[in-house]
Amino acid sequence: MDKKLGTITQISCSYERKISDGEYGSVGGFFSVTMDLGNNVNPDTAMDGLYEWVKVAATRNMKPSFDAIVEKKPTSTKTTATVSHDDAPPFPPAPEVEEAEALEPMEVVKWTLARRTDGNYQLELYQKYGDKVGKYPDLKYTAGQVEMWDMLKPVIKDEDFSQLPVEYECKWLADWQHGREYKKQDGTVGRYKDLVCLRLR
Repeated sequence: MDKKLGTITQISCSYERKISDGEYGSVGGFFSVTMDLGNNVNPDTAMDGLYEWVKVAATRNMKPSFDAIVEKKPTSTKTTATVSHDDAPPFPPAPEVEEAEALEPMEVVKWTLARRTDGNYQLELYQKYGDKVGKYPDLKYTAGQVEMWDMLKPVIKDEDFSQLPVEYECKWLADWQHGREYKKQDGTVGRYKDLVCLRLR
């Protein structure tokens, strides 16, 4: 157990799984289990075991619902015809597909860490715009204790985690990738940012 996180007496684990029902919906469930830790119990080992148990138990309980779904694949009938146009000009060459632009790492100048009501932890990362730190986080990352600690280990030093929430200034780089889409208030579509890893600048 890492002393920076204080004495851990309880751990929580959540697991969610869904599959498509073939009609623009989904079937699945969300499971959350909390376990008290006894003396001299390693929380990392306990969390690994609890997660595996929750995953197996959730899959077993949701299996009847999954088995009842019959994936409906759309069928189509294609009609082809051959038309001769001897005088027609040749088709223009297909446009070249540009390679996806590499995503620039995010320069993080401030971060906060808080514990959520579901037992998970939420990390929020902020960039600087001009000479001011952004009012809202540019990237959010939510995970359990073990996953959050693994994400923070490469960049933290002597920060105190005994009393959450905490807020610190920093000089980090955050590697990220595009996540799922969402609809903005103006009707346009945006994409969430998924955190990949953190490193020092």
